[in-house]
Amino acid sequence: MSNPMVSPPRRQSGLTLMELCAALALIALLALLSVPLAQGWSDAHKLALGRSQLARAYAQTQAAALSNPQAAPPEQAAAVLMASAEGQLCVFAGTPASGTQGAHCQGAAIWRGVTPRPVTLAKHCQAAPAAQCLALDNRGQPLPIQAAGVDCGTRLAYCIRGTQQELSGDL
Repeated sequence: MSNPMVSPPRRQSGLTLMELCAALALIALLALLSVPLAQGWSDAHKLALGRSQLARAYAQTQAAALSNPQAAPPEQAAAVLMASAEGQLCVFAGTPASGTQGAHCQGAAIWRGVTPRPVTLAKHCQAAPAAQCLALDNRGQPLPIQAAGVDCGTRLAYCIRGTQQELSGDL
């Protein structure tokens, strides 16, 4: 017969300190492994956003060049796309004067945009980010001119540098 005064041993429920430490260590390890993956996604997103903004800027430049609101003759720029080293993009109808600081989008820009990463209007990413431009004539063809003190290239190539990746191509 069992003694009513002696109760059976109770089993404690819950986690031990060792089990809790193991679970926290596993969660911390998973978090550390996910950080580079998340950074890669963020970098890829910023590169794609920069490419999208550059495509919009180029489309605005083409539209302005083809509409030619200032009636520029074929040997002059009907529209100019300026890209600054800080990632600013701006489109001017005609050639911006040197006093307008077109490379910094100050002046009478007809379109402005900002990229999350600086854009280089060159095929190779080795070039240092600097103010660059692309001038189009009234037929939408690139012109080798100087706009706002910056030599405009005739290539429709670009490079966008990220922290871990690069994106380059042609417009």
